[in-house]
Amino acid sequence: METKFTRYERARIIGARALQISMGAPVLIETEKKEPIDIALAELDKGVIPITVKRITQLEKGVVPIKETHITLAEEE
Repeated sequence: METKFTRYERARIIGARALQISMGAPVLIETEKKEPIDIALAELDKGVIPITVKRITQLEKGVVPIKETHITLAEEE
C-alpha cells in the first residue's frame, strides 16, 4: 500500500529539514543547490530525508516512514 503525504505534512517535512540544514546538519545528497529549502526539496524527491510522520486517524494509527510514501499534492489527485 502506497501512502501519500498531505500538503501540510510535506510542508512540515521540508521546513524541518531545511532548518536542520541551515543549522549545520549534513546534506544527504550531492547537489549544486545552495539554499536549504531547495536542498530539502531535492532530498525529499529522492526519499532520503530521515524523518517519519506520525499520523493518527479514526481508521489507522501509526508511523509512516518517508520511503513508503508517494508525494503528491491534494490538487493533483
